[in-house]
Parts: sequence; C-alpha cells; structure tokens
Amino acid sequence: MIKVILNIFYAICFSSLLSGCVLIENGKWYETDLIQTPLNSDLTEKFINIDGSSPVLYIPGSMKFAELVQDTGGKLIDHAYMTKQTLPQWDDVFQRFIDWKPRPNEIIELHDPVTTARAFRPLGLSHKVSFMEIRGEKYLVFNHYQPPPFSNNIYFYDQKNVVKMRWLFKSLNFVLVQ
Repeated sequence: MIKVILNIFYAICFSSLLSGCVLIENGKWYETDLIQTPLNSDLTEKFINIDGSSPVLYIPGSMKFAELVQDTGGKLIDHAYMTKQTLPQWDDVFQRFIDWKPRPNEIIELHDPVTTARAFRPLGLSHKVSFMEIRGEKYLVFNHYQPPPFSNNIYFYDQKNVVKMRWLFKSLNFVLVQ
C-alpha cells in the first residue's frame, strides 16, 4: 500500500515537472499590463490558445531569476525565463523584433540561447520563439511544447506589447541579483 502511495506521489511530481508548472520558491507574483493577442480562428486549428489567460511575472525570494508566466486560472505556463545575465540578450531579441520589417507571411524562428533555454526546466519541456507576420501585423510568438498527454500552447504579442515587455525586462535589472 505504501509503495502504491509513493508511486502516485512520484508520478504527480514528475508530471508537474514535465508540464512546465512553475516550481514555487517563496516569491511574489506581479500582474503585468501585457495583453496577449487573441488568435485568429484559422490559427486555432493548428495551435491551442488559452483564452482568458494573463501574463504575470514571478520573482522568487532569492531574486536570482524571474519568469514571465501565463496564468490560465488552473495552471501556470512559463514562456520566458530570465536572469540578470540574460537580460541584455532578451533586450536584443526585443530590439530585433521592433526593427524587423517583415515580408507578407514571413516567419523567423529564433535560436538565441535565451529563447531556447531548457536548463531551468530540463525534463521534456521546450519553447519556440518566433517572429511572425500575419495579415500585415507582426507578432512575437511564444510556442510552449509539452510531452503527451499535455497540450501545446501559443502566445502572440503585438509590437505595442513587445515594447511593454522590453521595458518590463529592463526594469528587472534593478531587481534581480547575480
């Protein structure tokens, strides 16, 4: 009986790690004024969009990192992880997006270390960050992949929100420690 209970406990812990749930260290959650752009109906067939979710910023008590997290009401899905050392790299990603002059339907998949980092959640979770042009608008897109049976999620931010995100990340320079 104890072996069964332990197996269930380990399965829950393992699935939490795989699902990308934020492992909580005593820290604080901060609401942001970022707004995720709703997906168009033709894109929702390919990607799942969690309607009603809002981006929040999680900073643990150690203040050694921060995560931009989608609060879906029942699950927290991280899509940007930063430390004091990676803030300049994130700033570069945001500036490249702002400067980008896309062609119609152009997609640029990023391969920057900060956008592909898995060191903080190494068990099967991955992210893809892209620049996308859709119907004359450009978007910074975070695609969050999880192993089965969990779903993949995608989050779109227009240029106005990327500018806000850039300033939010810049302000973390005064908060995060080495």
